[in-house]
Amino acid sequence: FPSHDNASGNLSLWVVEGNIARARQIKADKTFKDQWIVEEGLNEGEVVIINGTMKLFDGASVLANVKSEENMGDAR
Repeated sequence: FPSHDNASGNLSLWVVEGNIARARQIKADKTFKDQWIVEEGLNEGEVVIINGTMKLFDGASVLANVKSEENMGDAR
């Protein structure tokens, strides 16, 4: 779900902080199957936005539908 920031070439993704969307730069150089391995920039338990990111902007109000670890399969 990370995307490349075209200006800097860095990877970024969206996280939820108190019902607000925030852009976050990350380091994720490796993958396992079809999942990214995030090495820096994301803490355990943070909510990552995976759908509807094309319409997001930093500071947008969001309502998260959080999936539990049991429902994520290999994404853990």
